[in-house]
Amino acid sequence: MTWIFASDRNFQPYDYTATKSQLLLRSGGVTRIDVLFRLVRVQKLCGWYAGLRIRHATEAERQRIEAETPKVVYDDEDVFFVVEEGTGFDYVVAGDVRWHEGPDPGVEAGHFADPDNVGSALRR
Repeated sequence: MTWIFASDRNFQPYDYTATKSQLLLRSGGVTRIDVLFRLVRVQKLCGWYAGLRIRHATEAERQRIEAETPKVVYDDEDVFFVVEEGTGFDYVVAGDVRWHEGPDPGVEAGHFADPDNVGSALRR
């Protein structure tokens, strides 16, 4: 199994911005890890992940996602991601995913709050 991202830390959905179609998963602690999905078309997530693993969906998983979301029209640029370590079959269909680990400044804005950082480190 090839993971795009893997961590043993706890994560939870932290923010979803509908106008920008962005989903942020976050793990806090001594350092903060932000995982940002951009151009989100559809998502199915649980509220908490004890560890987080993200990978590309297999063809069978892609077909399952399409069957679960029959009213969604997907583009060729959409990437089907499977999110593991939750309680079921979780996924995000988005344009890309990226992440950043840095100091946890508490309530201050994260790395991706700066528009100059959103375009960096594309993980497709």
